[in-house]
Amino acid sequence: MTSVAVPGSDAAVACDPSFHPDTIAPGLTKQGNATALTFVLQSADQVPPVPKYNNWILKLIDASGQPVKGATFPTITTWMPLHRHGSSVAPTWMSNGDGTYDTSVFLFMPGLWQVTFQAQSGMTSDSVTYTFCVDG
Repeated sequence: MTSVAVPGSDAAVACDPSFHPDTIAPGLTKQGNATALTFVLQSADQVPPVPKYNNWILKLIDASGQPVKGATFPTITTWMPLHRHGSSVAPTWMSNGDGTYDTSVFLFMPGLWQVTFQAQSGMTSDSVTYTFCVDG
C-alpha cells in the first residue's frame, strides 16, 4: 500500500507501508508477544476496516491448542502511530463462553492504526498488536 495524502486529517499520511500492516480478514492468526496464547481473527464486519465501529470476533488458543474460555481483556488499546493519538471511544469486549470474544473498536479516521489486545486467563497473560490501514 502506498502513502496517501488525506485532506483534513491531522497528519498528511494515511498509511505507511514501513509499519508492515496486517491484512485484517477472517483467519488472521498471530502468536502473542509472550507466546503463551494464539489470537485468531474469526470474523470482521468490515474488511478492510473503515472509519467507524469495527466489530471482530477473536478466538484465543492456549499453548496446548485448546480454546481459552475464561479470559478477560484488561486493556484494549487503539493507537495511530503516525498521528500519536488513539480513539476517544473505549474499545469493548464480551466473552461468548466458547473461547471466542466479541470486540468492538471505534476508528474515527482513515490512516494507520494499531489495536493491542492484552488477554488474561488465570496466571497466563499475553498480548497481540494488529497494525492495519483504514481507508476513508
